[in-house]
Amino acid sequence: MRVAVIGAGISGLACARSLSAGGAEVSVFEKASRVGGRASTCHMPWGSFDHGAQYFTARGGPFRQVLRHWVDHGIAATWENGAPRIGDPLDSGESLFVGTPGMASLSVALAAGMNIQLDCEVAGIARTSAGSWQLQRRDGRELGSFDWLISSAPGPLTAELLAPIAPNLAQEAARCRYAPCWSVMARCENWNASGPALIRPTGSPLAWAAHDGIKPGRITQPTWVLQATPEWSNANMDATPDEVCHALLQAWSSLGAPRVGISSAHCWHHALAEMPIGVPCLLDAGQRVGACGDWCIAPRIESAFDSGLALSRAIRRLQAPAEESQAITA
Repeated sequence: MRVAVIGAGISGLACARSLSAGGAEVSVFEKASRVGGRASTCHMPWGSFDHGAQYFTARGGPFRQVLRHWVDHGIAATWENGAPRIGDPLDSGESLFVGTPGMASLSVALAAGMNIQLDCEVAGIARTSAGSWQLQRRDGRELGSFDWLISSAPGPLTAELLAPIAPNLAQEAARCRYAPCWSVMARCENWNASGPALIRPTGSPLAWAAHDGIKPGRITQPTWVLQATPEWSNANMDATPDEVCHALLQAWSSLGAPRVGISSAHCWHHALAEMPIGVPCLLDAGQRVGACGDWCIAPRIESAFDSGLALSRAIRRLQAPAEESQAITA
């Protein structure tokens, strides 16, 4: 069974890895230059930043098993200095975890040993006379033919991609609604390392600020990630990165924070799945097309993992009768 997975975020990698473990020949295509999606780490000459997801939690059994492996092998760690917290508190009943030495470590671990093509945007999908899916890059080069096609792109992008070939799935994916997020990476001139590592102000353009430089596995440094609220981000989608830095650093300064020496901004257009579609994954068995992502369940790293795992298990269950029949014939 040859499978094409579009997108190398947590959900796509979890699905690909599970299918590969079941014997499938899986190819992952990612239009970015690195794996991870929003669970990524941006490296600057003046510091490294988890400019997307700041941390994650683990509630269910399957993800806890993976997390235990990550912790045992130094891929993730408990973020114990995520407290004390200022303003609107997080759920204190859950432990916070981070990838080490960056959030990108999670995706790098899931991607290990997989066939992944980076800087590869899938722009053409067609059904061949033999019934397989033929994929083509935006530059026109062929990517091969596959028995199954899976999209782990954000809901709106999945809907656009699948509309010509699986309109029923595209319609479901289009129901998801996202909020954008402006994220500022800042290096302060100084900061008390024993101060709060996670700040959630109220009545501010800032949703939160996280001290990246004192997370586990990092070299202690005064580097922070400031993330705007969905409302502010949506109202300022047309702002330039410099304008965003200026506005959010003003809000940061009003909290009594030290002066920032250097900063940079990044906009996540599909940052927060505010309206997930409420199912673990999408599957059209007749067309041999599926979709997964946190937008199916909830805007959490664990939900992305669970969605990818759910889709892989559904596909493997469909393949099981055929595999058993072949074994009997042989």
